[in-house]
Amino acid sequence: MVNPGTFQGSQQEFMADQIEGYIKAVGEGRTTEFIADVIHQYLKRYPLRLEHNVEPSAEHLARIDDYVPDLEIVMPNKDKLSFEEYKKAQMQMVEDCRLLKFRSEVSSEHY
Repeated sequence: MVNPGTFQGSQQEFMADQIEGYIKAVGEGRTTEFIADVIHQYLKRYPLRLEHNVEPSAEHLARIDDYVPDLEIVMPNKDKLSFEEYKKAQMQMVEDCRLLKFRSEVSSEHY
């Protein structure tokens, strides 16, 4: 069976739509900035907590505004949570970091 690749559906379309911009960025010497912008835009459309093989809703995609600042990530407050809640929040942050690293690496390899 052929490997279908990492990106499917609208994710693949999103990445394919970035190719011309990438070629232009390479010519202008701003590849790193371009890739960072693409990753940022990708994560707005396909949040870390959305399973990698799940398409976001049309409503979610319609609400995307790349110019609106992202919400600040708040570290869990140990004093306001039970031990179990704090542990769960910490584990979620570790998982989010792992997913961010994976998706950033996959996005960079795509180019």
